[in-house]
Amino acid sequence: MHLVGIVGGPRPVGNSLSPCIQNAAFAALDLDWLYAAFPVSGDPVSAIRGLVDHGVRGLNVTMPHKVAAADAVDDLDSSAAIPGCVNTIQVLDGRAIGYNTDGDGLVLFLERDVGFVLPGSKVAILGAGGAARSALISLANAGCEQITVAARDLYKAQQIAGLVSVGSVRPLEGFSIGETSLVINATSLPVPPIDLDSIKPGVVVMDMAYRPVVTPFMQAARERGAQTHGGLGMLLQQACLSFEIWTGIKPPINVMSAAAVANLSE
Repeated sequence: MHLVGIVGGPRPVGNSLSPCIQNAAFAALDLDWLYAAFPVSGDPVSAIRGLVDHGVRGLNVTMPHKVAAADAVDDLDSSAAIPGCVNTIQVLDGRAIGYNTDGDGLVLFLERDVGFVLPGSKVAILGAGGAARSALISLANAGCEQITVAARDLYKAQQIAGLVSVGSVRPLEGFSIGETSLVINATSLPVPPIDLDSIKPGVVVMDMAYRPVVTPFMQAARERGAQTHGGLGMLLQQACLSFEIWTGIKPPINVMSAAAVANLSE
C-alpha cells in the first residue's frame, strides 16, 4: 500500500476534507493507496522530513505550514518556487519535490466552474499569507489586469504584490473594492473588515474557506447582490492536481465532489 496524507496544524487537519475526497478517488479507481491526516504542533520541517524518511509517497500541506514546507523539500517545482510556499509534496526515490496546486486550482475553479473571465479583470485578494501568494501568481499568469492585495500586514502584502507586475497594496481595514469585479477572501477572518457596502450587485465574491458552506462573509456579500462561492470548488481542483502528481492518473472529480458534499452535509 502507498501512503500519502496531509500535514498541518491540529485544527486545520482535523477539519480537512482531503482524506475523505482522496480516499474516495483511490477506492473508485481500485488503487492500493491510503490518505491519512498528520497533525503537527511542533517543527513542521522535522515532521515532514520524518514522514518522507518513513516512506510516504506524497503529502499535502495546509495551514500554517505551507511556507515552512518549502524548507523541508529537496527540490521546488516552479509552481512553488516563485510564491515560496508548498501545498503538495511528491516523493521520488527518497527525494521530496515541492509543488503548489492552490493557485492553479483556484484558476481552474474560476474559469471552469464559475465561468469568470480572468484576462483583463480587476481582482482583490484579502490577506497576505501562503494562499494569497499562490493566488496572486496564478491570477497574474492567467492575465488579470490589476490585482490588489489588501492586508493588515502591509509589509507582507508588499512582499507578495511585488512578485507580479500587476500587483498593488492597500490596508485591509475599510478597503473599498472600487471597480474590482472579483474579491477573494484568503484570510481566516469570518468577515474581513473591508467596506462591505462597496460590494455591488454582480461582483463575484469568493471565500477560500469551505466550512461553513455559506460563510459569514459570503452571506454579507449576498445581501449586497454579489455572486458568491465558497472554497470547495477550489479544494477539489487543487486536490485533483495533487492526485495526478502522485499517481500519474487523472482522478474522478465527480466522485471526489460527491464525497465532499456528503461529508459537509453530515
